[in-house]
Amino acid sequence: MTTFKSLFGPLALAVACGEELRDRRGANSVVMGCAGMAQYRDRLQAAIGIPVVEPTQAAAAMAMGRVKLGW
Repeated sequence: MTTFKSLFGPLALAVACGEELRDRRGANSVVMGCAGMAQYRDRLQAAIGIPVVEPTQAAAAMAMGRVKLGW
């Protein structure tokens, strides 16, 4: 049985939104707003062809960089 959720899952909806932002709003990057969507970042970026930032991953990378630099 096909359901609405299977037709329009989280990644499909994110891709549609990302394409809208890129094509109609001129976005050259997308910042995700929910850590629960982190698993889709790579696939979303590949699908829409512009950088996608997931804030939790970005914050963790910044923290690790500061530790390595001794800040």
